[in-house]
Amino acid sequence: MKQIKTVSCPIERAEWFDNSVNDLLANGWILKKRDIMYVPGELSEAFNAPMVRLLYAELERHVPPFPEEITS
Repeated sequence: MKQIKTVSCPIERAEWFDNSVNDLLANGWILKKRDIMYVPGELSEAFNAPMVRLLYAELERHVPPFPEEITS
């Protein structure tokens, strides 16, 4: 079975992002994608939505399937 985990945060919190991703890597997760994304921010009073830079990482790990329970 495959587990997938994503980590994302605003680019201003890059240190937290790196620490989170590094902790997951140390615990057996494999980095599949790491990117900077641009997403719309909150609307202002003038109805403008600024583009916010977001750090994004996608990680996965394989977990062995649970053994089937055999009852007689």
